Amino acid sequence: MSGGEAYEHKRMQAKVLIAAMRFFGTIHDFVMPNAIADTPAARGAIEHASNALEEAPSH
Repeated sequence: MSGGEAYEHKRMQAKVLIAAMRFFGTIHDFVMPNAIADTPAARGAIEHASNALEEAPSH
């Protein structure tokens, strides 16, 4: 289990609503470097985050 996954489990145990995804074959911060920003994994992660933000309730 990675450090990120351990953090996700702690948040779930605290009843915090989260969405966790793993993108295999990527490096840490794979969405940030311009050289790999247009890969299927980066595009998928950005699309998932955008959709989650659009669907999130506003307070």
